This record gives sequence, structure tokens and C-alpha cells, in this order.
Amino acid sequence: MTYPRAASYETRQWFYRRVRLARYVAAYLRARDKCDGGDSIQHEKWNVAATRAFFAWAASRTRLCVYLFPGSGCYDAPYHEGTGVPVMRLRADGFPPEYKEVHPPEYVLTWYGVEIAKWLRSNGLVSN
Repeated sequence: MTYPRAASYETRQWFYRRVRLARYVAAYLRARDKCDGGDSIQHEKWNVAATRAFFAWAASRTRLCVYLFPGSGCYDAPYHEGTGVPVMRLRADGFPPEYKEVHPPEYVLTWYGVEIAKWLRSNGLVSN
């Protein structure tokens, strides 16, 4: 999110606290409901359609790829299947549990970076 550069430090802190609270409440509600309410299915269908539409729009404008970190769920296929967009599924089989965390420690992120760079190069998505 952005805010006017002229906003005071206090104003920015007020804003950040409210946004953080809203995110915590939303995360709690999702965890409590296990995301299986009636609206979740429609919301997921909309997300898939919007993602696929973005791929179709962006494919002629830039190079695309999908990155799935080791802790990704199994709901990735509808988003990219049949789109022609390359998919990197970073695997951490046999690694400690922190390699599958959404926000892993620095040494795990370093490993992610090395593996991602290798994959991007091997798929011709970046120059050497």
C-alpha cells in the first residue's frame, strides 16, 4: 500500500497498525473457518479465472513464470495448467521443516534464491 509522502510519521504508524490488525483478523477468520465456506469456492474460481486472464494478457508483453515455494498447497494446477507458462516447483524434500515455511529464516531464503536463479537460467528466462 502507498501513502502520500507528505504524511507524518505518526500518520503512517496509525495506518500501519490498522492494516496489520485487519490482516491478523482476516487470517484468524480464514484459519477458524478453514476457508471452506460457501463463498470460498466462488472466490477461488474467480481467482483462477483472473490469474489465467492475466497470463493471457501479459504473455505477449513480458516473460512469465510461476513460482511455487516448497510449502505451497496442491491448488496450483488450475491457475497455470494449459497456459504455457513455465512453472517452478521448488522442492525441499528431505530438508528440515523451516524450508517449507512461508517466511523462512535467512539461510533458507538464500537457498531459495540460488535454486530459483538456476531454474530461471536453465529455462532461458534470464540472461547470464
